[in-house]
Amino acid sequence: MKTFSDSAWQRTGITLLWNDEELAKVGSVKEARSLHAFLGMRPDFPDDLPSQDGQSRVVGGLDTFLDLLPPDEAMDWLENTFRPILIDFQDWAQGSRGLIFWLPGGSRRIRMQPDEDQFTWECHGPSRGKSLDLGRVLWSGASRDAYGLVPPGGDLSGVRGLYLKRIS
Repeated sequence: MKTFSDSAWQRTGITLLWNDEELAKVGSVKEARSLHAFLGMRPDFPDDLPSQDGQSRVVGGLDTFLDLLPPDEAMDWLENTFRPILIDFQDWAQGSRGLIFWLPGGSRRIRMQPDEDQFTWECHGPSRGKSLDLGRVLWSGASRDAYGLVPPGGDLSGVRGLYLKRIS
């Protein structure tokens, strides 16, 4: 997996973020919207996004949603409902806006296999011990194009999030 320390992720692409310091660079928690509210915006995404001077939207709650659904249902929902919304957002944004999913426990829940360009979500709750292949279903298998967000000079041991400029 490649690493990325530039700030472009704050304004473009799709990011899974779990580091408080990086979230503070994007905007305040007050600017974030729930997953439910975000899903309700489709297909009319507002022109004035609240974070990064109108350049990004922070969404919270994806982690809770994934934990409440059984793994098979979560995978189906990610692939057949959620990913099309991400693609709609990216088509609407035309590369000039960012979508950031705040996953406060992501450092403990996302397992990366950098040699294989793969990452999974470790389930909690009733499905504890199971995992979801996020790279395959969320980003259409484009995990090889994803970047691990690191501080300048950092490496994969200090990943603060995952960034993908565009779902193919």
